[in-house]
Amino acid sequence: MQDSYFIKFKTDTSDYSLPEKFTFPFSYEPHPLTELAAKELQERLRNAKIKNEISGKMYGVLVVQNQIGEIGYLTSFSGQDYEGNPPVNFVPPIYDRLELEGFYKKGEEDLVKINQKIKKLEEDQNFRKLMAELKEQSKQSNLELKSEQEKKQKAKALRKEKREEGMINLSPAAFDELDEKLRKESRSEDFNYKKLHKAWKKKIASIQTKVAIYESQIQQLKKERKQKSIQLQKQIFDQYQFLNVKR
Repeated sequence: MQDSYFIKFKTDTSDYSLPEKFTFPFSYEPHPLTELAAKELQERLRNAKIKNEISGKMYGVLVVQNQIGEIGYLTSFSGQDYEGNPPVNFVPPIYDRLELEGFYKKGEEDLVKINQKIKKLEEDQNFRKLMAELKEQSKQSNLELKSEQEKKQKAKALRKEKREEGMINLSPAAFDELDEKLRKESRSEDFNYKKLHKAWKKKIASIQTKVAIYESQIQQLKKERKQKSIQLQKQIFDQYQFLNVKR
């Protein structure tokens, strides 16, 4: 570790005792030296007046002892916040994703281009017009078919009444004639309803086919984006190689 990353305490630490061993990291009381290092880092950050500070940003300190026995600490932060000169001499990232010629920046540029293509397709005026038309025609189809279905039910109930009255008031021959007439009405209504349903289905399917062309391109780009993102993350993780300190 370079001396430039080693930060000496501003406060006199001669009265602080060093811990004998590491404690369990997920349930313990921070060592006083750790708390002191954290406070000093907070002070440095406040004095630096960081622009666009993100709420909840994580910073870390690690109390260390250098080769000549001095006690100090190292500082780090999560993510890649600082382009240019950071306000504190943080330990560098394992892999610098801000390096202009690095694979991450190039991969990030590819993802940005894919996002731009997706956005262009999603905001395409013809695509939006088709989506609006599909929504409107589907709504109109449901309303019209529902209305026709209700008419069919009312007509069916009316035919039932006519049959019941005919059985009482008409001769067998006259009733048979009425019954046949009512059956034809029923078949005609069923035929017309199916014809209307088929016409709407064909009309909506035609719009859906056009919409599907756009959606297919968008989904393909999203799939490509996901694959590239996974590959990029894997490349980053492949950089995370550590060596144990020599005993």
